[in-house]
Amino acid sequence: MEHAVDDFVQVASELKIYKRTAANIKEQLVIIAKSDSEGLTSLDELRTGLETTIQELEGFSRLLPFQSYLRQGDISNLLDYIFSACWKYTQTSNDDFLREDIESQREMYKSDQEADRINVKRLLRDSLRRSDVRQQLSKLTPDEFAALRSAISLELKSITDQGPDSQAARLYKEFLSTWTTDQRSHRKSITIQDLSGKITRISTHPVAWGAVCAVWKGELYGKIVSLQGWSPFGVMRQDFNEESVLKNAMSWASFNHPHVLPLLGIAKNIEGSRLALVSPWMKNDNVESFLLANPGADRLKLITEVASGLAYLHGRNPPYIHGILTVEGVLVNEDKQAIVAGFASAAFEKGVTGSLRWLPPEIVDRSPFALTAASDVYSFGLTAFTIMTGRIPFEGIRSPNVVIEMITKGQRPSRPKGRLIHHGLDDKAWSLITKCWAHDPETRPPIHEVLKELERLRELPALDVRDLTSRIRLGADAVTDVRACGAFGDIRIGILEDVGPVALKTLNIRGSAQPVLRHTKRFFREASIWNKLRHPNVLPFLGTADLPGLPTCFVSPWMENGNLIEYMKAHPDDSMLNIAVGVARGLAYLHAREPHPVIHGDLRSPNILISNKGEPLLCDFGLAVIVGDLAQTPVSTVLQDAGNPRWMSPELFFSESRPNAASDIWALGMVLLELMSHDMPYCGMKNAAQVVIAVNNGILPARPENDDVIHRGLSDDLWGLMRRCWEREPDGRPSSGNVLAELEMLASCEVINHLSII
Repeated sequence: MEHAVDDFVQVASELKIYKRTAANIKEQLVIIAKSDSEGLTSLDELRTGLETTIQELEGFSRLLPFQSYLRQGDISNLLDYIFSACWKYTQTSNDDFLREDIESQREMYKSDQEADRINVKRLLRDSLRRSDVRQQLSKLTPDEFAALRSAISLELKSITDQGPDSQAARLYKEFLSTWTTDQRSHRKSITIQDLSGKITRISTHPVAWGAVCAVWKGELYGKIVSLQGWSPFGVMRQDFNEESVLKNAMSWASFNHPHVLPLLGIAKNIEGSRLALVSPWMKNDNVESFLLANPGADRLKLITEVASGLAYLHGRNPPYIHGILTVEGVLVNEDKQAIVAGFASAAFEKGVTGSLRWLPPEIVDRSPFALTAASDVYSFGLTAFTIMTGRIPFEGIRSPNVVIEMITKGQRPSRPKGRLIHHGLDDKAWSLITKCWAHDPETRPPIHEVLKELERLRELPALDVRDLTSRIRLGADAVTDVRACGAFGDIRIGILEDVGPVALKTLNIRGSAQPVLRHTKRFFREASIWNKLRHPNVLPFLGTADLPGLPTCFVSPWMENGNLIEYMKAHPDDSMLNIAVGVARGLAYLHAREPHPVIHGDLRSPNILISNKGEPLLCDFGLAVIVGDLAQTPVSTVLQDAGNPRWMSPELFFSESRPNAASDIWALGMVLLELMSHDMPYCGMKNAAQVVIAVNNGILPARPENDDVIHRGLSDDLWGLMRRCWEREPDGRPSSGNVLAELEMLASCEVINHLSII
């Protein structure tokens, strides 16, 4: 046994990934080898299994870095096998001390795996930065190179919430744009990659199924993927064969659009199915389930994205006809974007696979039938209806025969009595939907015209800034029950129909008669921008309301955890680096917006709320500009009067300049100081005038020196980053993307250090 352990230690030391996991297993093997249990049958089984595994690990130890990254699932599975074998042996032993020692290692195993997964990503990034990257790539086979491109595409999709300025995102985009045709010139036609040996941790049973396809869950290069194969509950076609499925899936393999589900490849011999089609996993499920969990989502945006995907399909040469589009065939990705799917069913089954309720009359009437672009537009109209209203077509009608009769007679779903303006379903949107489901296919608009009209509707003022007045209920004391007082206004609580508690923020305009703000140009511009923002670290904007006894209210979700100040008080000993990363992600997202960056203008702890999941949410951006314009007061005066000079950059004090990206970075540095010190910037100065003088004289905050700041994450590197944020010259300050990249690196190092201590 000791010789086998020595061999394992040697091979494990040569692995390029999963070194901590291997070290954990090594400790378990050493403990077992030293135990007094020779002669047990289970020990012989462990030894035999270990010797077999060592032979496979030897092959993995000789892999190039890129190859190691691609085979991470196989390496992890081998180590998991030895891990399980050690535990199986331990359970047969009567040695209590052995069991105790092994259990202590098992408790650390998951932490070691998490640390290794971080290091696998680091290996990929480091390999892409190598000076000899061309030489390393040339050593890959065509299949390995194609697999690497697919894996990096998955990595890029998984980090889009960090913003396009993320260092890793830029690195991955550069690789995908640089290494294209020169490495793939041998591919003269579309091929479908066989991923059979690369997918790991496949679910034993389907996680979802329908009449045609079932869905299994698996992992590809460390990312969760969906495997769609023939449903074990369906009746397989007699002419079913792999060749016909691959032929039908060939079109899908060529699709490349942000709102169309990509095909990653195939996998063979999946449990319960001979062949499965592999695509990215959408954790938000289909759009119907997503809206049940997120009733306040922008529904007009979702159907516009569906139309965009469908227009791409119809615009191909030759046009690709989806078939029958339903809400089950529209998925929602991590960025809450609609993704047209449902291609697996078309690959496994000929003809119509959609629900009867979405069938157009020409298909119900005729046999044989022909699917057309017009039939796609019809089913799109019904899908848009369901997304907007939350109701399926012909809801309440159970009999299929009755549904068929209604369709053939030209009956369509009726418009809900509640006009659902808050969902974007105004008269223009309803008119467009009814045109899509016209009885005569010739009169239905082509999908590219539908898309153009939807994009125009999304730009209209009435839909950009939604009036929620009629949908909000106030308590008896709501007008006087002020829950919080901010620099520019007060916050109350109300109840929004179909949503629940919401925050109502009213602005205090000095010297103003409190106009109906939604009718002013400046308010409308800022609110329209806010309404289009979608990011996990930006507070969602629901609309406005003009309620009795109150000025115009900004309406946003109610956050029970309060703001960052309250969070810091409740968590005095916690590390604050993850919060810092979240704040930086939100700001990087704002600054990366096209065509113009969104400037926060008043970034500080009271303007950062904490979600129910503990994530920071930026809010109140643009308010200083609105208040300044309405009060006809310079923004610098507005900010100083609001008590904000502690976060203001020097150029805002002594010039007419408005807040910009560089002044936001100065404020971000002050927020980082707050997170580490749990106190306001320049905390030793009692009034704003002292702060203004100090900033004018180039005096920066002193570094906190108490022991608590170390636990919260303050290191020399972080302090250096904060100092760069406070460069007097705006051009000398880092971008929000650079700040985010450095904070992510510091946070990942903290995780690894913490795991090593454990």
